[in-house]
Amino acid sequence: MTNKKVLPKNGWGLDRMPAGNVLMPYRLLQEHILRYIFASQFVMGKNVFDIACGSGYGGNYLLSKGAKTVIGGDLSEEAIVQAVEFYKKDNFELILMDATKIPIANNTFDVILSFETIEHIPDYEKYLIECQRVLLNGGIYICSTLNVTVPGTSMSIYIYHVNEFNVIQFDEALHKYFGQVELFGESYNNEGKFSLKQKIADLIRNKLLWLPYLDKFNRFMTKFVFKEYRLLSLNEVEDFDSFS
Repeated sequence: MTNKKVLPKNGWGLDRMPAGNVLMPYRLLQEHILRYIFASQFVMGKNVFDIACGSGYGGNYLLSKGAKTVIGGDLSEEAIVQAVEFYKKDNFELILMDATKIPIANNTFDVILSFETIEHIPDYEKYLIECQRVLLNGGIYICSTLNVTVPGTSMSIYIYHVNEFNVIQFDEALHKYFGQVELFGESYNNEGKFSLKQKIADLIRNKLLWLPYLDKFNRFMTKFVFKEYRLLSLNEVEDFDSFS
């Protein structure tokens, strides 16, 4: 048994966030965690459904913030096995499922979360119908997806995406199934105008971090210059609320 931290086998975890000692870029991990921090304000005393729950860290956090129960579902058997290993408890159920065929009764949940999911589903309208079906009247559906109007978010980069939206398209898709829709942004908020440091940092993230023979240079740059790209593991994050 070794405590050595490892990198994910398939890139930076495009389909799910790993638990345990798998290393992730700080900024990517931060983006995922901040979504759950935002959602936590709505879960006190509520029955919550986390669609595409991955390794379960988010559902576990929501229980710590007062959720009554959480059910996490994911299409990846590996993710569910890992979630059970790290986070299973009496009020946290974990199920293997297809988000377009949710095996749960109508009008079950007060809150549904589904982060970075819709862009992976070919029949996304069937998925939204299912979310509407299992959500209680007056319940809250919280989802996220990338905004294709942000530079550097083209389909060619995210090869697992089958649907991508700009703000108007996303708003229209949600309004078909939910009466009141509010849109919020995350990360970039500069109308596409990137600073020189941001451009250099993105170059390091997208190009140089992949080159093993530049390991010493990468460590120096991410430790002292671009800390937002340093590598750390999920089990190093003890307090989500301070992770900003």
